[in-house]
Amino acid sequence: MLQKERNLADKSKSKYVRTALIQIKRFKRENPDSSDWLEFIIWFNNRKAELCHSTWRNYKASIAYYLKSQDEHDLAYKVETLSNDGTLHKSDKTTSIKKKSLTISEVEKIRESLKGMVNSSNSDTGKHLLAFFECIFAIGNRPTEIPSIIYYEYCPEEFEGLPPVLRITNGKATNGRSFDEFRYIGISELPEKTRLLIKYAVAIANNPVDPQGNPTSYDEFYTLLSRKYGAFIKSIFPKKKQLITLYTSRHQCIANMKNAGYSLAEIALVVGHGNDVTASEHYGKKRYGVKVKLPKHNPKDLPKIKLVYSNKVLKLNKNKTLKVKQ
Repeated sequence: MLQKERNLADKSKSKYVRTALIQIKRFKRENPDSSDWLEFIIWFNNRKAELCHSTWRNYKASIAYYLKSQDEHDLAYKVETLSNDGTLHKSDKTTSIKKKSLTISEVEKIRESLKGMVNSSNSDTGKHLLAFFECIFAIGNRPTEIPSIIYYEYCPEEFEGLPPVLRITNGKATNGRSFDEFRYIGISELPEKTRLLIKYAVAIANNPVDPQGNPTSYDEFYTLLSRKYGAFIKSIFPKKKQLITLYTSRHQCIANMKNAGYSLAEIALVVGHGNDVTASEHYGKKRYGVKVKLPKHNPKDLPKIKLVYSNKVLKLNKNKTLKVKQ
């Protein structure tokens, strides 16, 4: 099925072009004697088996957009009509077997094991995994949002609170599932080591390289990093049936905020939800929260959150009160 034409923002256009050029450079590096577009498309299609479905579709869209920008519409059509079948398979049951919380002992074991990896290996893998783990655990961001983070040592006018402040491009803003394009969170109470690791994670995400040290797309970099994290988790928790992923840290951060007394609207501001019901229904439970230093929401943005859950509870309580009076 052909992808529907979309009105792309300038930022999305730039990202598409950047992603396409990285693929083209990789093709030229692996095939230095070829400059034929049809050979490139065949090469790209053969890469399908090593890419997850979402990454494959993103690359397809990026390459097709780039070809159209070069007036190569016939070639773009060939790319758009490439089948999506044959990408890396993900079980339909993965959501149910993914762990949505971390115990204190699990956090400590992950942290200490990653530190041990950093100290015992010449590879950057340990450093990258530690930075991403600590970043997501501390501020509850989506992994895909890390390249968009801007770190302010001062307090920008959009934020009400103390510095340092992070500006994060909301990952779900374009499809209406977030409250705005950006969110601002305060990290003044986070430990200095954690703030440094957040800075390091952002630097890595904005200059991603493959295992050979060549520039690559963030999607490809993160796909490989998440696999390495999965292998690392299996090595330290070989008997666990539920999967601990980097996204588990986002769930745990939300559980920690619930446990600390944050309202659902305040949590939405920190993690980029558009309403107060998402964290209630789909994320970490309050009982699994632990006491840690937490990020601060931006009070200026509170009116932007849709109070779906709160209004529902308010209505139910009002009905109960009326019944009691009757």
